[in-house]
Amino acid sequence: MAASLALSRVLRAFGPALLLCSCCEAVRGSAARDRSLRASASAGDGWEAERPPFASPADFRLERYFAKHEFVAKHLLCCSDVEPLAMAELLEGADEESLSLWGGLHLGYTETRGLPALLGEIANSYESIDAVHVIECVPQEGVTLAACALVEPGDGIIVMWPSYQSLVEVALCRGAVAQPWRARGGGSGDGPMRFDVCDLEEAIVRLLERGAPLKLIVTNLPHNPSGCTLAPSEWARVVALAEQHGAWLFSDEMYRGLEPIGGAPQLQAAADAYARGVSLSGLSKVYGLPGLRLGWLACREAGFVERVAALKDFTTICSAAPSQVLALVAMRRRVELAARARAFIEAGEAAADEFFHRHRDLFDYHRPQAGPIAFPALRREGARAADAELYCERLVATDSLMLLPATVYGGGFDGPNMRIGLGRADCAE
Repeated sequence: MAASLALSRVLRAFGPALLLCSCCEAVRGSAARDRSLRASASAGDGWEAERPPFASPADFRLERYFAKHEFVAKHLLCCSDVEPLAMAELLEGADEESLSLWGGLHLGYTETRGLPALLGEIANSYESIDAVHVIECVPQEGVTLAACALVEPGDGIIVMWPSYQSLVEVALCRGAVAQPWRARGGGSGDGPMRFDVCDLEEAIVRLLERGAPLKLIVTNLPHNPSGCTLAPSEWARVVALAEQHGAWLFSDEMYRGLEPIGGAPQLQAAADAYARGVSLSGLSKVYGLPGLRLGWLACREAGFVERVAALKDFTTICSAAPSQVLALVAMRRRVELAARARAFIEAGEAAADEFFHRHRDLFDYHRPQAGPIAFPALRREGARAADAELYCERLVATDSLMLLPATVYGGGFDGPNMRIGLGRADCAE
């Protein structure tokens, strides 16, 4: 019932937005197209115009949009995590050792690499990783530290796009030459969003033609914002391409573990698949604990982990002691917590399936292959990202319901898409 009500607000907002589009087409339509073209030229193809090394980062569009609406809107239907756990809910299932650590906790500094017991639990979640291959960090911090450790001015990088902006932004500020690996599909009538490894091969060729040696391939699977993933054979091709070029492979795996039972298979972690593979993960998405602000980087290349540890001296230095112990509880309950997350996602997917089927004349929707987010598009000829933004702004103004428009991704992506979150209780309770 609640899910139907929330999604009905989406439909009510669509009606006035569509009416506005048709009544003001002569003025607003051309302005929106001009705006979209400007965004494409400056934020997307601007990747081909390298920045000076150590330039200031551009505004983080997605986070600025959240800052504007997240704590004002009553209904957040765009969240990329699952329903967060309450403290009591997490501690209810804690083992005796973890409870002892929690009860006797001292709020002093902690080890830079991380709590040894926690590093061991994290390592146990991989195939070939030991505790010495893991370092704790805030997930966003991990993106920054990895880019600083790996990228030098003039290095070539390839990034899946659309994607989380910092996956390319920090490298650009380091003076990287960036080439997007663009998604296919996702719009009206062209099927679900997907990534073709042939496009990655072409992106490598274009990068080399620009005179930039390939240093780093950046992936994000399961993918934010579309929820798509690769087949294991396709992932093996990505790993082989990185190895062929002697490049590093940085894999944002924040949603790894949320593949549906019997659905898309879980891909091998980059840190297991390749010696120069770096896996980024954390507690925010799979385990419902974003407030702990704790994640990790895993890599079998000892020099990389040592470099990140040295760079961390300039950021957080160490993790918060309470977060470490609570993270230890979570990692010892990881199978149970991942199942909990999938249950929330399945309920959200069922509600979204029903809603978007009833209103398939207004939206193009494809159920995500994995993870708690989807990227439906407005079904309207000629609609672009600016139209999605207008729709989302009207929705939050009239119904206090927040979706995330495609404009926050920039990078030349101009589809009329909106990110929706399927893992919160208010989506499908």
